[in-house]
Amino acid sequence: MILAVKLRNAIKKEAANNNMELVFSLKNIIINGEKRGCYGFVRNVKNGSVIYVDTEEPVLSNLHYMYRYAEDEHDYRGYRNRWADTLNGLVKGICRCLTMTPEEARDIRI
Repeated sequence: MILAVKLRNAIKKEAANNNMELVFSLKNIIINGEKRGCYGFVRNVKNGSVIYVDTEEPVLSNLHYMYRYAEDEHDYRGYRNRWADTLNGLVKGICRCLTMTPEEARDIRI
């Protein structure tokens, strides 16, 4: 299970290698007092790209952690879902996506 602080710290560590300035808006998912993961947005201040992430593992699926491009910090739909199996894969995928500008990401939109 990946909670907000763990994800934020891992992304910050990876982003330091790429000289990115990031803003985080992550919240833990808590259902009936049980922590299930986190969701929210990561924004690259330098180029304006935004990524939505959700680390709650689906009950009836073998998919793990989801992330995708977003128009802004209120966009919960719109771009193709991407999946990662590990924290390391999730962090690398998010940081790779954050290097693209919103104009470049529009070509990926469904």
